[in-house]
Amino acid sequence: LPIREICNMALDILSAEQRIYNEGFLYRDLSPENVLFNHKDRAMLFDYGISLPLEEAQNPTEDTMNGSPYYIPPERWLAQPEDTYSEIYSLGLIMYYAVAGRSFVRSRDLPHAAQRHVSYLRIPVESKLRGFPKDIVEVLGNMVVQDPSKRYQTFEEAAKAIKELRKRHK
Repeated sequence: LPIREICNMALDILSAEQRIYNEGFLYRDLSPENVLFNHKDRAMLFDYGISLPLEEAQNPTEDTMNGSPYYIPPERWLAQPEDTYSEIYSLGLIMYYAVAGRSFVRSRDLPHAAQRHVSYLRIPVESKLRGFPKDIVEVLGNMVVQDPSKRYQTFEEAAKAIKELRKRHK
């Protein structure tokens, strides 16, 4: 997809995520399959089946793994707290898919997919997107970095970066 359209989709998703968050929940199931477009080409989320109250997401106790393995943030694989930075990671992977035309994590089996998200040997975005505009690589890199503390921390912070990116790609 053109970068401008990807940015518009991402901003719609961030807006929905913010609304969900303001209601006290974390969506937790971002994947291309859970993003629909209406007749005005606005992105919408559906399938809230694994959403959790913020308190539960920030204090994980589940024994089961839920979500699409290609888009689950590393902290969920490691049973660590999730928050906005987790949703930003998953959104970054959706944007990567839209830019590159393939998943960032490419594996058919679940254990291998999990390993790809948490491995310190993971190939960085910069290497996977050679030849793409530097600004999109930088934004995606800040969204899908493994360490949650190095990602954009709020939906507003991610939206600001995406709006700047969209401005440069008219």
